Amino acid sequence: MFSKKIKLKLDADSVLKDKLSKIQNITMQQLLLNKLNDTEKNEFLANYHLSGEVIHSGVTVIACNRLKNFDKILDFCRQQHQSLLYTNEDTLFIAFIGNTGSLIKFMRDLETEQYITGESYITVGSMVKDWDSLTDSFEQSKKLGSLYKFYTRKDNFLSNQTRMDWLNQATVPKFTLSKIRNSLNENDYEDSIAILKKIFSEFSKNAINPSYARQMAFLIFLEIQKNMDLSDQMYQEIVVRINKSSSWQKLEDLLITMIDDLIEMRDKSEFVSLNVQKTIEIVDREYQDDINLSLISERLQLNTNYLGQLFKKEIGESFASYLNHYRICKAKELLGDSRMSIADVALAVGYVNTGYFFKNFRKISGLSPKEFRQQSHEMSN
Repeated sequence: MFSKKIKLKLDADSVLKDKLSKIQNITMQQLLLNKLNDTEKNEFLANYHLSGEVIHSGVTVIACNRLKNFDKILDFCRQQHQSLLYTNEDTLFIAFIGNTGSLIKFMRDLETEQYITGESYITVGSMVKDWDSLTDSFEQSKKLGSLYKFYTRKDNFLSNQTRMDWLNQATVPKFTLSKIRNSLNENDYEDSIAILKKIFSEFSKNAINPSYARQMAFLIFLEIQKNMDLSDQMYQEIVVRINKSSSWQKLEDLLITMIDDLIEMRDKSEFVSLNVQKTIEIVDREYQDDINLSLISERLQLNTNYLGQLFKKEIGESFASYLNHYRICKAKELLGDSRMSIADVALAVGYVNTGYFFKNFRKISGLSPKEFRQQSHEMSN
């Protein structure tokens, strides 16, 4: 009887531990995506006896991809006092705390201890020193995983020198791409070129291996192509060109040519960026649904404040104002049909709250929906 009670307690403890592990994994994902507020962040870090100030030591997201056995690496991370871990399918993400030297040693130990073997491989984001930028490092590590997968489809990658060069370059800390990303987002392409040249100048000064330069060029390309409407074929062709470039100079020339194309597009009259075009298209298709700028920015993988500012800059009014005007315009078309009640018209154009619909309609048109309908009928008779 006594042993049975102990077993039940152990089983219950195991279930609780499993649930806590899942909660911790979800919370760690939220930290990597910068979705925790300061209180939630500090509470989560306190579980590992860490403070928010630990970020100033430098944090780098390492992705251990295609793992078959997590246990050994998890044990190794615990031994190294690296507790900020997130697992997703066959990938372990490590938010490594420490300077460049300790980062390089940690990754080399992963390889020499044969925790990374066979089809497993490491990808590394940039080192960051503020929590807001942690998501950039996380995204870099994931995007480089995509580039690696592209390589593995070519020339028996896993058994040749390319793999060794690639894995060795994983130990080189990445340049942060936040500056060039911001300038591209603001359509300041001249500044983007200046930043790009500075990055490649650093490659030249430090005699950077072309393998590493290709990794960084791929990440920069991903930022540039967000503002372009590339076909799948064109996308693949550029990735192949990046892969085959034998020097950092050829990579720089390729990327500058792409930005020059963006400058030409921007300088055309009535220029509207691709992200704003996509936002307008979503409104056109889905104005009847419960849409807002936050949902749209998430779908476009953009910061909500940035998209809002960009939209207002290019369209001349806020997104909320544009959506309201669009819906009221559609409502006017429907009000010409006397068979629809005004409440049904409100629902049909995306207003769940009829009172809010009335308020917006009068504000925009100067008439109530009923007055507008009457006026329309009088004009048509």
